[in-house]
Amino acid sequence: MKFVIIFFGFLLVSVQCTEKNKCESIRTGRFVYEDPEMSEYEIERTESTQVETNLETGMEIHCSVIWNSDCEYVLKYERFKNTSVNTESSIGREMTITVLEVNDKVFKCHLKSEYSDEDITFRRL
Repeated sequence: MKFVIIFFGFLLVSVQCTEKNKCESIRTGRFVYEDPEMSEYEIERTESTQVETNLETGMEIHCSVIWNSDCEYVLKYERFKNTSVNTESSIGREMTITVLEVNDKVFKCHLKSEYSDEDITFRRL
């Protein structure tokens, strides 16, 4: 019985470490949305910043990235470039992203903000 408890404890720790390593693989890099309606956007993320660029218009959305845990981060809108739309009211707004699944090239997140509560899938470039 003692062996079974120790085995399941080890298994639980192993799964948690594996998930942590998977989330680490998408902390930085270049990504695109899997949704065809968002295909014109490309994302470039470092440990502390993210720039989302509309490849058709050149508009850039600059955000700070704050990691709350291995698989959850907050994006805070810092500035917008190359847009004719008044974005002043968006500066400082935040959204929380929780990583739900990570595969070889694709990962699924849950995005929660004052205006959105949805799952989104991204592909690593």
